[in-house]
Amino acid sequence: MSTLAHRSVDDSTQRPPLRLLERRPRPAAVPVEEPHPIDRWLDRWLVRWIDGYFALGDRLQHRHRMGSWQSLR
Repeated sequence: MSTLAHRSVDDSTQRPPLRLLERRPRPAAVPVEEPHPIDRWLDRWLVRWIDGYFALGDRLQHRHRMGSWQSLR
């Protein structure tokens, strides 16, 4: 007869001893790559362009609602 047949259900759900956990190798540190300065500049430029595009749309919509198209300031 196998020794596993004599184990209780509670024994099988217990955590392994700490010495078994300590033997596991640690995962290697993954280096985090910094984005290239040009990539950072393009990201900032794109965000500013999109923001300006929506801001212009808001100004145009406001002028349209107010009925004055003399200036976009």
